Amino acid sequence: MIRAAAFLFLAFSILHAEEALLEGGKSPDGRYEVRIYHTNSRDPPDYFYGVVDTKANSLLKQLEEGGGYSRYSSAKEISKVFWHPSSRFFALTDHGTKHSMEMYI
Repeated sequence: MIRAAAFLFLAFSILHAEEALLEGGKSPDGRYEVRIYHTNSRDPPDYFYGVVDTKANSLLKQLEEGGGYSRYSSAKEISKVFWHPSSRFFALTDHGTKHSMEMYI
């Protein structure tokens, strides 16, 4: 039983090794996080953004918006999240092209 639990923990960790909490990604009430997830795409964008319910530790929504110019490693350093104090909505910044930033609300 212990060996099976250790295997599941290791497998889950490997599957989700390429994700990161964005700067400002934790909501003011602590219930949600905006994270960036690496994909296996060879062309940019090789990532997507997701909203996570921290209590259930589950992905609530994969955002269609975001991405364009950067690769995952750059995007996780450049992208930022700005939450409304109510934790009901947020703004996300990302590179759309080499010389422009985009904001999604």
